[in-house]
Amino acid sequence: MADVFDRLKSALSDRYAIERELGRGGMAVVYLARDLKHEREVALKVLRPELAATVGVDRFLREIRIAAQLSHPHILPLHDSGEVDGFLFYVMPFVEGHSLRERLTRERELPISEAVRILRDVVDALSLAHSHEVIHRDIKPDNVMLSGRHALVTDFGVAKALSQAKSSSDLTTAGVALGTPAYMSPEQAVADEQVDHRSDIYAVGALAYELLTGRPPFLGTTPQMVLSAHVADPPDPVTKYRENVSPPLEHLVMRCLEKKPADRWQTADELLAHLEAVVTPSGGMTPTTTRPVATVGVGERKRSVPNTAVILAAAAALVLIGGLWLPSYWTNPSVADADSELPRIVVLPFENLGAPEDEYFADGITDEITTRLAGLSALETIARAAAMRYKDTEKTTAEIAIELNVDYLLAGTVRWSKPAGSEGRVRVSPQLIRGTDHTQVWAKAFDAEVTDVFGLQADVAELVAQALDVSLGGGESEAMRDMPTENIEAYDHYLRGNVVFNEGYPWGPALVDAIEHYETAVQLDPSFALAFAKLSLAISNVGYDTLSASDRVERDARKREAAEEALRLDPDLPEGHAALAAYHYSCCSDFPKAQAELELALARRPNDPFLIYLSAAPYKRGGNLERAAALSARASDLDPGNWSMAGEARRIYGMLRQYDRAERYLERWAATRSSQFQEMPTFLAVYYYYRAELMLKRDGNVDAARELLEQAQEPTGLDYWELVTNLDKPYTRVMCVHEIDACREGLRHATYRDGGVDDVDYYMTMADLYRWVEDEDHSRAYYDSAATAAAGERDAVLSAIGPEHLGRQVIARQFAAYSARIHAGLADTTAALSFVARSLEARSRMVDRFGAIFFEQYSPAAEVYLMVGQYDAALGQLEYLLSIPSYLSVSLLRIDPMWDPLRDDPRFQALLERYAN
Repeated sequence: MADVFDRLKSALSDRYAIERELGRGGMAVVYLARDLKHEREVALKVLRPELAATVGVDRFLREIRIAAQLSHPHILPLHDSGEVDGFLFYVMPFVEGHSLRERLTRERELPISEAVRILRDVVDALSLAHSHEVIHRDIKPDNVMLSGRHALVTDFGVAKALSQAKSSSDLTTAGVALGTPAYMSPEQAVADEQVDHRSDIYAVGALAYELLTGRPPFLGTTPQMVLSAHVADPPDPVTKYRENVSPPLEHLVMRCLEKKPADRWQTADELLAHLEAVVTPSGGMTPTTTRPVATVGVGERKRSVPNTAVILAAAAALVLIGGLWLPSYWTNPSVADADSELPRIVVLPFENLGAPEDEYFADGITDEITTRLAGLSALETIARAAAMRYKDTEKTTAEIAIELNVDYLLAGTVRWSKPAGSEGRVRVSPQLIRGTDHTQVWAKAFDAEVTDVFGLQADVAELVAQALDVSLGGGESEAMRDMPTENIEAYDHYLRGNVVFNEGYPWGPALVDAIEHYETAVQLDPSFALAFAKLSLAISNVGYDTLSASDRVERDARKREAAEEALRLDPDLPEGHAALAAYHYSCCSDFPKAQAELELALARRPNDPFLIYLSAAPYKRGGNLERAAALSARASDLDPGNWSMAGEARRIYGMLRQYDRAERYLERWAATRSSQFQEMPTFLAVYYYYRAELMLKRDGNVDAARELLEQAQEPTGLDYWELVTNLDKPYTRVMCVHEIDACREGLRHATYRDGGVDDVDYYMTMADLYRWVEDEDHSRAYYDSAATAAAGERDAVLSAIGPEHLGRQVIARQFAAYSARIHAGLADTTAALSFVARSLEARSRMVDRFGAIFFEQYSPAAEVYLMVGQYDAALGQLEYLLSIPSYLSVSLLRIDPMWDPLRDDPRFQALLERYAN
């Protein structure tokens, strides 16, 4: 072997200084070498001599030459190839990283999010290759290199040269198989001459199977056994070895592994689109056989939800009730910053002293008393969900009073005794506690027939009002004594439905159980208005955007009928008005009607944070962000443990450029999620992103933002450039402009980003960085990649949400804006202007005024006009964004390098002065 090494080293000495062997496989030996001409390290692959003799020089060089034309961020490029002294060789960049095989050997199976990201990179590379009629034929972990957050596919063209050698028997004699048994398609296994690109798709399925389960789809003691299984045996389901793989992802993999090529995904583009669509919160799950890795679930990138899921969630938030109307709740509420002078009270979860299965009944008593107190205009009642965080808590009432900033706490016990043959009796023993000195104001035991439970709840609420010297306004006394139903069995089903409904978003299929209980309740008592209202609200939030158009029409009719029936039975019912508002909002985008219904609800229950928060949404969509911010903030003050309310207030105040208020609700948002920060440190990075971006928008203080992100490294477990390169695009530009080389390396190696539209942003940011350093080739390559990624995202998202989804208008506009920006980067002025015109035209037609500016945080139209040299139009767009609530700020414009071409323009300077402060 030393003779071979010396002979090769001598033969290539005029071009490469071969340093050492890196590894060897069935086809080639890999050496680390130095390219003498370009002074760079390279990986030099040399075919085994016996294989080189079989393949032939001309055939090998021809296929390598074809493969060398492939230029893609996820294809390891070919620098050189040739024949010297009987050696066939090809040269690639030396990658500072390791192969996917090495990682699998070390970890066996990967976190689902990382597996999907790697597969996306591989399939993205195959998409380009297949478009050039190049088939890889040997996709396997050994031919996938990992460098930072990227996967790079190697060895295009080699397997093709082998397959066209003199005969398969010659290759077998040489000790080489055409492909690797564990990943070979059935048609390869039987040496079918009609192998096409769908064989690569089969190999991707085998690769995906191993990434997710830690084993290939077929095992055997000999290669022949494995090949036979590929041809004849069905693979075990992925979930047999990895239960937490989502059904869509499992279906994607198993379809790749279909025996017949016609039954697989038919193109890499099709497969890529479906890979994008399965980026779900399950992507953050950790492998079953390894230590947890600090990752961010797809539903929570640094922003939200994270990815394809980011776009879907954004569209859903713009047009659907789910996730907007009924918020999620988390632990560790912060101190409320209430500005009101009204007394504040929290009804703590009443303790169940009866049978464990009666827990829901005790919770129902708590809910009803909370609701009745929330109807009093002279009293502020903390939300049920914030109170429920203290169920079974070890915290004292003193600690709870401080955390919730309340003046009084109502605690108690419930016992429901159910003798055989009767409804039984209920005993409730509440006690009112003063928050300032933790003394008991009063305590009383109530004992009644279960049929009198509503009168009992009203008695407790009235005693609280009397003790607090709260006067009851017009109609409040009567409302407090409302009896929703006389049918205890119907009420029982209503309470059981609430158990699911009150868990919070996302409910998903679980809400079906709530709907069934509510439907049973209204069947048992057709006059049960409250159950009709909750039925309508529940229908609004279960599986809506997965329905066909006809099913959606039926669902809409059903929820409207339930809401209208609730109001027919009780015209003043707040929940009934909320349900009808939800219908107008989500089904019709009729924001004025939704506002009107919610105002009626609030007139009866003015301090209900749930209703207040709902009321913010139609104001926001209608363009009244000042009112929306005030309502969101008010809801958050009454429900300080609700991260959604605090987050919404932070977001809207930021768009209103009221940055001090935005900071206040940012801190509260962070306090509500502190347990997640402890469990998943990288999620803490979201808080630092928001803080850094706030500094840049409010003050343009790059040094302070840099210091903050440097401090964030230890608690988040991310290095500085990972943090910087995961800021939103304008902020990344600002932080990178003076350290482009370091930032570029940070972008290359960032591992925190994962999937979805983030990849488009990543490619565009890389393209911009190369454009700033006047590296046109790399800039164009990354803009091309951004175009491919954006097209795949668009197709995947539009396919996933269906042709009549209300969010299609928003999504189409977003992708038009992305396309305009990409074409401007590619210097295709005509296309760029066409897409930007399409985006602006869509903006002008949108009924949803918030949606119309939702994607303006990147000021895409202004950037496009700037890039194509139309400065007047760029200035016009900037002035528009500064004149309305938006993500743009004067401070950010002053420091963002994007606007350097306008920096000395008097019109630009005047614009900044006009909108300063």
